[in-house]
Amino acid sequence: MRKRNVLKKLTALSVTGVMCFASMITSFAQTTQGTIDESMPCSLTMYKYDLTEAAENGVWSTEDSYVASGYEDDSLEAIKDYAIEGVEFTAIEVADIIQFTKDNTIKLLYGFNKDDDILKAIGLEDGAKRYDDADNVDQSKWYFDSDTLNKALFESISNNEINTKNALEEIVLSHTDKTAMPLTDVNGKTEATDLDVGLYMIIETKVPEDVVDSTNPFFLSLPMTDPQGDNWNYDVVAYPKNETGDPTLEKSVRESLDSTGKIESFADYATGSAGDLMEYKIVSTLPTITSKAVYLTKYDFIDTISGLEYKQDYPISIDIFTDAALADKVDTWDLANGKFNVSYEDNKMIISMTESGLNEINSKYSEHTMVITYGASITDEAVLGEAGNPNEVTLTWERTSEGHFDTLTDDAVVNTFGIDITKLFSDMDSETATKENLFKDVEFLIYNETDKVYLKAELLNGVYNVIGFADEKADATVFVPQTVDNEYGKILIKGVENDIYKLTEISTADGYTLLKEEITVEITFAKETGAGASVNGNACTMYNDGESLNAVVTLSVINNKGFELPPTGDSSLWIVSLVAAMLAMGAIIILSIAKKKIIKE
Repeated sequence: MRKRNVLKKLTALSVTGVMCFASMITSFAQTTQGTIDESMPCSLTMYKYDLTEAAENGVWSTEDSYVASGYEDDSLEAIKDYAIEGVEFTAIEVADIIQFTKDNTIKLLYGFNKDDDILKAIGLEDGAKRYDDADNVDQSKWYFDSDTLNKALFESISNNEINTKNALEEIVLSHTDKTAMPLTDVNGKTEATDLDVGLYMIIETKVPEDVVDSTNPFFLSLPMTDPQGDNWNYDVVAYPKNETGDPTLEKSVRESLDSTGKIESFADYATGSAGDLMEYKIVSTLPTITSKAVYLTKYDFIDTISGLEYKQDYPISIDIFTDAALADKVDTWDLANGKFNVSYEDNKMIISMTESGLNEINSKYSEHTMVITYGASITDEAVLGEAGNPNEVTLTWERTSEGHFDTLTDDAVVNTFGIDITKLFSDMDSETATKENLFKDVEFLIYNETDKVYLKAELLNGVYNVIGFADEKADATVFVPQTVDNEYGKILIKGVENDIYKLTEISTADGYTLLKEEITVEITFAKETGAGASVNGNACTMYNDGESLNAVVTLSVINNKGFELPPTGDSSLWIVSLVAAMLAMGAIIILSIAKKKIIKE
């Protein structure tokens, strides 16, 4: 069973640099013809839209071609409902815009300080591909045209995306004169105003939880020339995009080898008896992580349990695999590693990644698979029947944009059942039998034929709750009828699994006959078909446990009166004695006659 609680769904396309979508401006923007007016203030407006989602819904086509213009585009009104909220962009001015003149060659160039870290990050730190100094420029700077800068940035990101993006993010964030734009609002919009004329580096520095690949860093000239080549635009509008995606979450359970004696497969449900140790496995594929802007700042699991209790002495571990098939394990964490913490609150267990664990995930384990294992045992509070006892886990993850998080939820269910035996006597009802104190001599043993063990149970308020198993008959629980909810002669057993059981009556009340042979009870369960039961091969009724269907097998065991031997003093015995005496006297007479005859002879 799987469900998702997603605060917002984001899917989009990844691009290098920034893409703008063109149309003629529909609202006033500052423009000038001819030369740049150095005194004009500039502005930058950014919109973030989920264009892939819009394309999937037929609102926008990924095959459409748009020209980057730097102006607002009314044609994108149709996708305004796909805005991405919570993105931060940071801008720094990196170069002057100058008109370079040398040897009768005139060209627009951008002047960087020779020690600028931006040049180092994109492979231009030695001034390679620069324009030679000229008399009309600052000799402390190196000058590059836009083609050189764009190519160097593109190649650096293509060859080593993570390191390049991280380096540029660090440079921008450490800059004393940086401009951090507000987080994009519910309309996906953010803006910065009163910017000076110059060349800027724009970095996406914070993202919401679903963004897996930040927009690649890009250079932006303020002002920029319009597509027609007629004007300088001082109020630039851009529509950068992100690649987005979610982690995955799956939970499964099985009965522990220690409890069942055999290795079982993990599945989304399992059956067990009260006291059994159930092993749980949480599998989560970590999301894509491409730079510090998209680093995870939270990756926490909140596990909620019912009908079971956490085995805090069971070793909790986290294994990291390179693949979803869990074939290539590269790391194992335990509590001693300090990569995660575990805490318990009533019926909850919280597994949270520490700063050390997050650092490892962010730097080494993008798109790896995380597997968490832990143990819990079934209690006498477990719900019986088909509804079972769900054990739900919720993953909460957050990236760099504060307050923007997402969740995934999955669960695994443990089912357990009961057996309700009503003991009867053929010549009296249960209430009379109770008054006659007949039930005290009735005893049963219950053997799990499937697992080859006897049941051990604890008696509480007239109900036997299974607590374990015994290999030897001498160590097994002897089940005696009780009074349960004013019903007499009840052996109510809670917490058995879907196995075959042999019920043997080893003692009954004086004057009544034991059963000839053991009773066979079989409980079956499959998630797809539900639960069922049979007694000695005959299908039988199972009653519900509250709203949980088919929870308890019901059967009745009747003892009849035995056959009586004639009691001492009865007339028939007197006759037998008389006949025996007469026969004895006859024998004595015969012997006497024989003796006299011998003497005479």
